[in-house]
Amino acid sequence: MFYINYFLISFSILGYGVLFSKLLGLKIRNFGFIGFYGLSLLTFLSYLTAPFFVHSFTFNTFVLVLGLVFFSLILKEKINLKKNILNIFFITILKVKIIFLKRSIIKFINYFLIMMQLESY
Repeated sequence: MFYINYFLISFSILGYGVLFSKLLGLKIRNFGFIGFYGLSLLTFLSYLTAPFFVHSFTFNTFVLVLGLVFFSLILKEKINLKKNILNIFFITILKVKIIFLKRSIIKFINYFLIMMQLESY
């Protein structure tokens, strides 16, 4: 389930990037720039809506679904989609594996240090 959410969030960010580039009239074909613009727009929307709305589960779900709708605009434009989605897939899997590896290493180090301290007494 964690992997699916990670992909949905990534595609939603790309959807907001498509919206941002359409609002500015930019013709961008690079998913990296589209993602950067999506993060910028989401940050701006977050600052804009924070005083008026509680950023709860329902608000975040609405924002996620709206981003996925905007991502469907990419499907209509066919921006070298197959190559870019494969890149996103492999990068996402790599990032998730690094997160899990980092957590397990930190847990091992903490356990090892506690055992070392207990043995010294």
